[in-house]
Amino acid sequence: LVPAFTTAMDQIETLLAKFPEGFMDESLAKGQMHLSLVRTIAGDQDMVQFYKNGDAYIILEISENVDAQFFHGLAYVIDSHVLGNSRDFDNWKQLNPSDFDYDYNYYVYETHSDSPYLSGEERAFVDTYSMTFPHEDRCRLFVAAMEEGNGDLFASEVMQAKLKRMCQGIREAYGHDRSSDTFPWEQYLAESLAR
Repeated sequence: LVPAFTTAMDQIETLLAKFPEGFMDESLAKGQMHLSLVRTIAGDQDMVQFYKNGDAYIILEISENVDAQFFHGLAYVIDSHVLGNSRDFDNWKQLNPSDFDYDYNYYVYETHSDSPYLSGEERAFVDTYSMTFPHEDRCRLFVAAMEEGNGDLFASEVMQAKLKRMCQGIREAYGHDRSSDTFPWEQYLAESLAR
């Protein structure tokens, strides 16, 4: 498995280079971020993220989805940092259609597969998993925003509003609100936040 791990490590290095210098260090008030690559994770997961003693851990299973799973694990860390350092996520639910409420349950997300909020002008979510919890909505949004070829996902008014709020929250929480840079997760914004 050495070639598989080496390839995954090279992928992670490339992904980390997309972030501003010091971004990972700023993600935690104290402690460090640890990234582990493993052969398999028990259950049907290919990523696990948790905190222990102030440190953040992201464990990735070696697969063809390493990029997406890395972004998903990192999105949890970013989400926690923004929640503690910005008010932009406080009223997140108000961005959703008025007749929608999150499931607050990870086991029923597949029941939304025929939702009108997953496509077209009414699109309000990246996927059904985004409908479980507000933090999952933001994390899946971040993953989609980081990946190439997802412009159609962000075409609706609601998705643009969510993306803008997420990007503003990250800028404020990380002290980049006056930056003239456009960050990778801002690539699908209709209007630039760079100043």
